[in-house]
Amino acid sequence: MWIYTHFHQSCLLFVVLILGIYVPENFGIKMYNLKVPDPLILGSAADLYCDYDMEGSQLYSVKWYKNGKEFFRYMPDEVNPKSTLDVFGVYVDKERSSSRKVRLKVVRWSTEGNYKCEVTAGKPYYDTVVNSSIARIVAAPRRGPTITGRRDRYTSGDLVELNCSSNSSKPATELSWYINSIQADNSTLIYYPIKEERDGRKTSILGIKFRLREHFFSNRPDVKIKCTAMLSPIYLKSSEVSLEVKLPQKAPALESREKNNIDSIYSGLVEIVDDDKYSSLPKSKNKEPTDDKNIVNGFKFHFNYAFHIHCCIPLCIACFLCLSLT
Repeated sequence: MWIYTHFHQSCLLFVVLILGIYVPENFGIKMYNLKVPDPLILGSAADLYCDYDMEGSQLYSVKWYKNGKEFFRYMPDEVNPKSTLDVFGVYVDKERSSSRKVRLKVVRWSTEGNYKCEVTAGKPYYDTVVNSSIARIVAAPRRGPTITGRRDRYTSGDLVELNCSSNSSKPATELSWYINSIQADNSTLIYYPIKEERDGRKTSILGIKFRLREHFFSNRPDVKIKCTAMLSPIYLKSSEVSLEVKLPQKAPALESREKNNIDSIYSGLVEIVDDDKYSSLPKSKNKEPTDDKNIVNGFKFHFNYAFHIHCCIPLCIACFLCLSLT
């Protein structure tokens, strides 16, 4: 009995040694990653990838599961390698699916769940590796953000009150305000509760309230107000309005012009010339008194006023003759 037992153990050891010598070093499957887009976008198509390496082994099967239920199978040795099974929320495009990829025709809310890829090697070991990932669904807004509350015209010092809303998204979008391309200060923002719709989508509303100061429109006739809606990493859109500002009219400098006119009227008909002062000026700016035809015996007559005096003398003589005849 002892001899039989010893012989049996020796045979087992010999088999193990033989297997250790002849099994290739690269034997075994490696699962690198299961790539499920994060997030999946409601209403769009999606590709799920199962990234593995057979390490020299033959592929037996690749199976896909959602929440533990198989919905797609790939078996290369079968007559029809690809087959699908009905699972709620999973709509497989079999023609565009393969041993490493599953194409979903359309993403619904029911598509959300835990997805698993299972890869099995062929004979003789049928080694199996598994990886899983969570599919999260988001819904982008149906349109860009909407700005309400704008008036046709503003003046300096007016109060600006606007609201920005982004409808029908899940989760709710993040809203931001910008004034002339500069993000608005938090003190000017008005936060409203998020509204939930019947289908689970959400509406975000963010208000802004500030006074129009001169630094907003000092170099321009209007103020640019922009609202940005973001649902990272799939959605980013903006809406912009222009606030037309009526600038105050500056009063014309009438007083200075009137003063200049009065000064010119009272400048006098005759200007007394100081010969000493006149002659002391630099020669480049000085004219000899004898060269100025309007200077006579120390007096300088302005041509315009002398012309008026010349016209008045005949009138005075005519009046005197009329009085003498009467």
